[in-house]
Amino acid sequence: MPPAEVVRRAAAAWDGPPAPPVELLPEHVSVADVERARRRRCPTAPAGLAVGVRERDLAPAELDLVDGGDPHLLVLRDARSGRTTALRTLLSAATDRFTPEELRVVVVDYRRNLLDAVPREHLSGCCASAPAAAGTLAALAEKLTARLPGPEVTVEQLRRRDWWSGPRALVVFDDHELLAMSATDPLSALLDLLPVAGDVGLHVVVARGAGGSAAALVQPVLRRLRDVGSSALLLSGPPDEGAVLHGGRFRARPPGRGQLVTRRSGRDGDVLQVAVTEEPVGLP
Repeated sequence: MPPAEVVRRAAAAWDGPPAPPVELLPEHVSVADVERARRRRCPTAPAGLAVGVRERDLAPAELDLVDGGDPHLLVLRDARSGRTTALRTLLSAATDRFTPEELRVVVVDYRRNLLDAVPREHLSGCCASAPAAAGTLAALAEKLTARLPGPEVTVEQLRRRDWWSGPRALVVFDDHELLAMSATDPLSALLDLLPVAGDVGLHVVVARGAGGSAAALVQPVLRRLRDVGSSALLLSGPPDEGAVLHGGRFRARPPGRGQLVTRRSGRDGDVLQVAVTEEPVGLP
């Protein structure tokens, strides 16, 4: 008997309630909707940075960059895949959650897409050229290096990570592939701090194009980010790139749709829809 006929007969014979409809991942969701959904699910528990909605259960998708998770993130994408939206949403979530005394932000943005994405009181620097980025990141590296624990730091302080005070530093570097036209990578000033980022309060987010991203991960800074187990948000990209990071692979996706892969999830990371910092659209 053909499968379609089996289904028809089974449906005709069933007189119980119908199965509930399958809820699909929305193509558009707002930051306000995601925050309301997060508070309904865990109103008192500390949360990561809520950046969108997960496909598997339509729960808020959170990045745990600060609270003991992976301190760094790579955002890999094709053109018009929602990269600017993802970075804006991440910056909005970070500056909403942390005060300027708790978090300061450095933005490296050669194309000037993020000039208004960070409140002035949180902004430590906005660099639109390689020389400006090199100077700003070198100065940041000097400050953070001073936080490295010396011999006077006790075992208890090492466990608590409280031997220094001051704000954490979030560095967001957009269009990193444009460095192919530069002699040096300004992020190299932070190279030795990437493995000990949790000890000095450093968080780095790097966005670059999907094309050639697997090969680009041999560059010193990107290789170090890969080696320390950084998470990656894979937005729409060419499948022929193969395995990119943690076994994750690109797929052609709608704008804002991506897969968050971590060293724990591997290639089975969550598919999510990135929220937009606009008016609510009614997340179920």
